[in-house]
Amino acid sequence: MSAWWSALEVFLHAMEDAGAEMAYMGCVYDHWKRYAGGTIPGADDTFDNFSEITGKQPVKWVDFIIMHKAEFDC
Repeated sequence: MSAWWSALEVFLHAMEDAGAEMAYMGCVYDHWKRYAGGTIPGADDTFDNFSEITGKQPVKWVDFIIMHKAEFDC
């Protein structure tokens, strides 16, 4: 299992363990998986100007989870 898939599973389990609304978190999980898998038509077109708007590169989900890992570890 890749680090990316592990992070995705860590996210979902952490949300469940935290008592999050799983109907919503399930949607977030599915969207994240589809976006990373490139199965959402035109998704990159929607967000292709992030760097131009903010002046910096966006943080990828896996990097966000790694940066905030302590907050996900209960």
